Amino acid sequence: MGKLMDFIVLDTRNYDRSITTLGWNDDYIPLIADDAGRTLMGSHQENWFYRQLSESAGRGATWRIIGNQIIFSRVVESFGTNGDNWNGYVANRNRTLKHLYDNNIGNNVFLAGDSHQNWVSDLVWLGEKPYNEATGAGGVGVEFAGTAVSSTGARGTISTTDAAARARISQSSVLQWQDGYYRGYFLMSVGKDKIETQFFGKSAVNPTFLSPERPET
Repeated sequence: MGKLMDFIVLDTRNYDRSITTLGWNDDYIPLIADDAGRTLMGSHQENWFYRQLSESAGRGATWRIIGNQIIFSRVVESFGTNGDNWNGYVANRNRTLKHLYDNNIGNNVFLAGDSHQNWVSDLVWLGEKPYNEATGAGGVGVEFAGTAVSSTGARGTISTTDAAARARISQSSVLQWQDGYYRGYFLMSVGKDKIETQFFGKSAVNPTFLSPERPET
């Protein structure tokens, strides 16, 4: 799209993906999450992805908008990390971050869904590069993840889901904002000097979805 941005879309759900959490193996995946042989997208797509990032920066595009299905950032839950997103493929995430940092490729924006919740995070190689969580200095971009108008979300009230969000933020240095109560969408406006993203939502399409007593479907 001119020199304003490049839009890169990945398949991180199906194409040549190493095994993910399937219920019966949920305790096993964290043990192999950092295995160098694990991949979210296969070597062919992974190398293609890195070439797209480098070519985008090389031609002078201001932004790289990267669409994928699952949360990229390292978010810590009450139970630990979710092995069904990039947290279950740590080596693959590290290779991606290494490529961005080694080649000085900034202004990257990851877009994700899947989690049925809203997230805003900085893109940072934690433990390898300096990072100021108050200012975002040291990051190479941001991640926006959203819900859907018709999907279920976190169970409970505004108060309980807000408390859960605050706990996630306190445990995850890259996580800047999080919400699991509202269902909706976000709009992202891309300009030469900045990107602005607005989240819109309502409590639920059907309020019974939020009842703690309602079984998950």
